[in-house]
Amino acid sequence: MKSRISLKLILASAWIVFTTSLIVWWWIWALKLAVQVSDSSHRMIKYEGITLISIVIIGGTFLVSYVWQDYKRNLKIQLFFATFSHDIKTSISRLRLQAEIMEEELPQDKHPSLSRFIQDVVQLDLQLENSLLFTNFNKYQFLMEKIKLSQLIGAIRSDFTHLHIELKQDAELITDKKWFLSILKNVFQNSLLHGKASRIEIAVESGVHDSVSISIKDNGMGYTLGPISDLGSDIFKSNHRQSNGIGLYLSKSLLSTMNGALTFSSTSQGFTSHLKLQGKIL
Repeated sequence: MKSRISLKLILASAWIVFTTSLIVWWWIWALKLAVQVSDSSHRMIKYEGITLISIVIIGGTFLVSYVWQDYKRNLKIQLFFATFSHDIKTSISRLRLQAEIMEEELPQDKHPSLSRFIQDVVQLDLQLENSLLFTNFNKYQFLMEKIKLSQLIGAIRSDFTHLHIELKQDAELITDKKWFLSILKNVFQNSLLHGKASRIEIAVESGVHDSVSISIKDNGMGYTLGPISDLGSDIFKSNHRQSNGIGLYLSKSLLSTMNGALTFSSTSQGFTSHLKLQGKIL
């Protein structure tokens, strides 16, 4: 953000200096020629030059001021959303904790809707995370580290109690833990919410140049709303029949930023997400 505002200020200042210098050069040259014609022409060019230079300087000053005010306004908006999102995520975490405590203390058969409520809280938390990531994607930094795929899946397994997740082969990945967890959560949520899946199988194969290919296949209804290539390539309109596709779009963008790739395939037997990234099979 600071680099962009600095570039805007530099460009605005350079425009003022260049334009003013050009006008001053024209003004001096015109005054010298006007002396040879008449005093009235000399005075006219003199006052016209002064007026033109003043307008350019005043306009440039307003331009620089506008850029600076726009920068401060954006900072206030970002501060508001950062504070707001922190408060919302804290409230969601507390709500989820209370619901999980109630689920442990109360009989499941008497409160069957409690588990569904927890899933709705998880979905709300993921939607908030996606919205924040979408608005601030270029600001985030990536910390690449080695971590096991089984550890990543274990960290979010409790978020998807309605899914039976089977990892057939473990692997050591070179990725950003936080953002790869976000990718997995979006893929799992897509299978659960839109595919109505109850089971996910995760297979890992060796790739070229110290890479691995991860296939996440569910037993859901698959994707039948259009070309499979559209998934993850763009944000759908808000009136799309199921969702706007922001989760898969962000997942694909995140993996691409980490020098990986995410593609999809679908059949009547289920939906499959294909992830390629640096790592090795264990």
